[in-house]
Amino acid sequence: MVIRRVIFIILFLLTFSLLSAQEKGFLRGNIVDGDFGGPMIGATIILAENPSVGTVSDFDGNFSLSLDPGTYNIKVSFISFATLSYQGIKIEAGKTTVIDGIMKSDDKLLEEVVIVAKASRNSEIGMITKMKNSTNIVDGLSAQSFRKIGDSDLSGAIKRVTGVTVEGGKYVYVRGLGDRYTKTTLNGMSIPGLDPDVNAVQIDIFPTAVLENVAVYKTFTPDLFGDFSGGLVDVETKSFPETKTTSITIGLGYIEGQTFNPDYILYDGGKFDWAGFDDGTRKLPFAKTTDIPQEVVAAFDPVEGEKLENITRSFNKQLAVENKTALPNGSFSFNHGNQINAKNGVTYGYNMVFNYSNQSYYYDQFQSNTYLKNNDTTIFELDQEEGRIGVVGGRTAQWSAMASGSFKKKNNTLSLMLLANQSNESTAAKRTSKNYNQTQATLLEDILTYSQRSLSTAILNGNHLIGKLQLNWSNAFTISRVYDPDFRTKALSIKDNDTTLSTGDGALISRFWRDLNEKNENFRADLKIPFGDHFSLKTGINTLFKWRDFETLSYKHDRRNKSHVSGNPNWFLKDDNIWTIDDRNGTYTTGNYQPANNFTARQNVFAIYLMAEQKMGSKLKFIYGLRVEKGDMFYTGESNLGDVIYKDKKTLDELNFLPSANIVYSVTSDMNLRFTGTQTIARPSFKEKSVSQIYDPISKRTFVGNIDLKQTKIINLDLRYEWYFSPREILSLAAFHKRFDGHIELVSFEQDPDNVKPRNSGEASVSGLEFEIRKGFSNADSRFFNGLFLGGNVTVVYSQVDIQKVNTGNENQTEYELRVKNAREGENIDKFRPMAGQSPYSVNANISYEIPERNSAISLAYNVKGEQLAIIGSGRNPDVYLAPFHSLNLNAYYSFGMDFRHRITFGIDNILNQKNKMYYKSFGASDQIFSLTNPGIAYSLKYTFTF
Repeated sequence: MVIRRVIFIILFLLTFSLLSAQEKGFLRGNIVDGDFGGPMIGATIILAENPSVGTVSDFDGNFSLSLDPGTYNIKVSFISFATLSYQGIKIEAGKTTVIDGIMKSDDKLLEEVVIVAKASRNSEIGMITKMKNSTNIVDGLSAQSFRKIGDSDLSGAIKRVTGVTVEGGKYVYVRGLGDRYTKTTLNGMSIPGLDPDVNAVQIDIFPTAVLENVAVYKTFTPDLFGDFSGGLVDVETKSFPETKTTSITIGLGYIEGQTFNPDYILYDGGKFDWAGFDDGTRKLPFAKTTDIPQEVVAAFDPVEGEKLENITRSFNKQLAVENKTALPNGSFSFNHGNQINAKNGVTYGYNMVFNYSNQSYYYDQFQSNTYLKNNDTTIFELDQEEGRIGVVGGRTAQWSAMASGSFKKKNNTLSLMLLANQSNESTAAKRTSKNYNQTQATLLEDILTYSQRSLSTAILNGNHLIGKLQLNWSNAFTISRVYDPDFRTKALSIKDNDTTLSTGDGALISRFWRDLNEKNENFRADLKIPFGDHFSLKTGINTLFKWRDFETLSYKHDRRNKSHVSGNPNWFLKDDNIWTIDDRNGTYTTGNYQPANNFTARQNVFAIYLMAEQKMGSKLKFIYGLRVEKGDMFYTGESNLGDVIYKDKKTLDELNFLPSANIVYSVTSDMNLRFTGTQTIARPSFKEKSVSQIYDPISKRTFVGNIDLKQTKIINLDLRYEWYFSPREILSLAAFHKRFDGHIELVSFEQDPDNVKPRNSGEASVSGLEFEIRKGFSNADSRFFNGLFLGGNVTVVYSQVDIQKVNTGNENQTEYELRVKNAREGENIDKFRPMAGQSPYSVNANISYEIPERNSAISLAYNVKGEQLAIIGSGRNPDVYLAPFHSLNLNAYYSFGMDFRHRITFGIDNILNQKNKMYYKSFGASDQIFSLTNPGIAYSLKYTFTF
C-alpha cells in the first residue's frame, strides 16, 4: 500500500508540473559504438555552421542540445571514427527532434558519412548492433520495432523473437522449454510476477510505450543470473524519454460467441470487483482460529448450539451461478514522459503510465476428464473414469501503474522506478460430473471462485563512470500476494430421481480460503575495469532473499438428512433451512483450523562472479569467467497427518560453481561465428518443495508438493552463425545442446490420477536448431515495396529422458519397468521418452507493411509450437499432451490529424479459432480429452490521442 501511495503522489505532482511550451527546441539522440555495441561515450555533436555550439554524448551515449528554431547541419565525431553528418535537420519551437547514430572505426569508413535531411530514430538498428557485438547469444526487439508493429503491450510484440512462444498471452517460454528454464527480469533485476510460482513475469503488464528494449539472452555469462537455461528475458524501460509525450488510449473488444451471449454465467461479487479488489464480501466471517462445535455436541449444549447456528448463518448465502451479461471488453491507458535539461548540466527524466482492462470470457464447451488404461493389456482403448462437461464464465479486471524518475549529472545517474499491479478473476462453472467406475454417480456442480493478485515493486539503481571504471548497482524490493477468498463448490448427486448430498457419491458443499504472501529483496553491484582496448574485467555480487507465507482454511456445509434436498444450491443457506438446536434437520458447518494446510518458507541466494573479455587481434574475442551461487531454502510446516513437523528446516543447501566460456569470431565486419559452453541450474519453487496440497476446484485436480525435490543442473553448448547483411536485417543459424541432471516433471499418481506431483526425472537432454531471417525492402526500386518487412524463425528440438534411471517411488520400480508392466500387447517401450514441458518445434512468422509518411502500418503474425508432453503417466495413467495452438493475429493502425496525433488501431486475435486442448495418448488407443476450452476469435478497436 505504501508503494501505491507513493506512485499516486508522484503522478499527482508530475501531472501539475508539466512544462509549458518553450521558445527553443531540442536536438536529442543516442550514439552507439558500432564496433562494440555499447554507448559511444564522449562523441562530439556540433553545428556544422557554428562549431562553437555543441555538446558531447554522456556515458549512456545520449545527448541533448537546446537550439533556436531553424534548419541545421549536424556533425557527430570521435577520434579514429568516421564522422556522421546530418544535413537539413529541422528544429521547431517547443519540440524535440531525434537523431541516432552508429559510429564505426573501419578504415574504409573514415570518410564522412552523410545523411541528408532526415532525422532518424534508429533504436531498431541499435538493437541489431547490440546483438552483433554482444558477449552473449542474444535476440531482441527495440522501441522502434514496437512502434512499427503496433502492439500495445509486450505479449504481442515478443512473439516475433526467435525461439520465443507466449503461454496464455502472459508468460514467455524460450526454445520450447517450459517456464522452469526461462527467467524474466525487469531492468536486470529479479522480481516475481503475479503468480509467484512462475519464473516469468506477466509481460502483458508492460505497455510498449515505455519500453526501450527487450533482450532475450540465450546463453549464460557470469554477470547474469544462474538459474535459467532456455533464456533470460530482460525488459528494459526508458529512463530519459527523448521527447515529451502524453497519450491516452481507450479500447473495446468483442469475442465471437462470448460477448453478449445470453447463456453467460457468473455470480454476485463485491462492489469493487471492477477495480481488482474484493470489498470484504468474500472475507472469512469469523476468526480463523474459531473452534466450530461438532453437531452431535451442539445438539445438547445450548451455548454450543447457538454458536454453530450463528457461524453457519454468517457465511455468504450464494452458492448458485447466475445468468449475467458479458459486456464488451474494455481498456484504458495513460502515458506521459519527458526529459528536462536544467541549466546546471543536470538532466531529469520521468515516465508515468497507467493501464486498466476489464475482460469477460465464456466457455460453452468446457471439458475435464480422467481416463485410465484397462487392466487387460490386450485392450487398447482407454477407460473413462470421470467425465466433466459444462460451461464456465469469468471476468477479469487488471490495472497497473508505473512511475519512474531519473537524475543524471556528468558521469552519474540515479533512477527510481515504482510499479504496482492489481488484478482479480471471478469465475463461475456449471457442469455435470459423471463417475464411470466406482460410484457410478452423476453430480450436478456449481462452482464459484475468486482470485485476487497484487504486486508492488520499487527499483532503485545507480550508474557511475569513475575514470574508466564503470560501477552499476541496483536494489529491488517486491511485495506480492495471491488471495483466493471463499471458493465455493456445490456438488449434488442425482440417483433414482432423488437429489442427495450423499458423500459416498462425492456430493458435498465446500468452501475454502487461500492466502499467499511473498516478499522479495534483490541487490546487485557490478564493476567493469578496462585494461586498454583489448582486455577488461567485470566483477560483481548479487543477493536474493525470498519469504513466503501460505495458508488454507477449509469448511463444509452438511445436513443430517442428506436425501430429498433441493437442486437449487441457494436453498441450503436460506434462513429457514439453517440448523438450529430445535430443528436439527437444517444445514450446519464443519471444519476447523488445520496447521497442515499452511506453511512458511524462505530462500537465500548469494552470488559472486568474475568475468574477463579479451580480444585476440581484430577478429577473435574470448569471454570467460565463473559465477558462484550459494542457494538455501527453509521450510516450516507439517504433513497432512501431522506426524511429521518441519520447523525452519533447511530443505536446500547447494553451493554451485557456474563456469562460462564464449568465443566470438568475426568472419567479416557483418558476420559472426559464436561458440559457447556454460553451466546453469534450476531451483524448485516454494510450492514444489513443500508438503502442501493445493486443490483446483474447476478441474478437480490437486497439486501435491515434494519436499525431497532436488535442484536441476544443466550443461549448455551453443554454436551460432549470424550475418547482419544490412543495419536492419539478419540471417542466423544456431545449434544447441543441453544436458539436464535432475530435470523436474509433473507426474500423476497411479492410484489417484487427479493428483499430480513434481519429481526429479534423472538425466535428460535437449538438442536443437534455430533459423531466423529478417528482411526489408527499403532499397527496392518500387516505392510500394519500401515499407514491406518480412520476419520468420523456426526452432526444431529433440529431447529425451532416460526412463531406466527414473525412480517412480512405486515399489522401487523405475519408470521403464512400470511402463513395461502396463504395456499393451505388441507395444514396444523405448528406453527414452521426450522431456515434459519441451516442445519439439516452434514457428514464428510475421509480415508487416509500414507507411512512414502516414505513420500507419499493418502486420500479420503466426505462431505455433509443437505437441508437448505435459503430465507424465504412471502405471495405468496415460501420458497427457498439450496440443499445438496455431495462433494467427492481425494488427493494423492508422494515424491522422495534425501531426498524426490521432490513431485508430484494429486487431483480430486467434483468427483460426483454435482451442486450448490437452489430451491423453496411449498406444493403439484413440486420443481422449483431458481438458478443453475455446477462447474464440477476439476483435479489438482502440483510439489513441497524443497531446
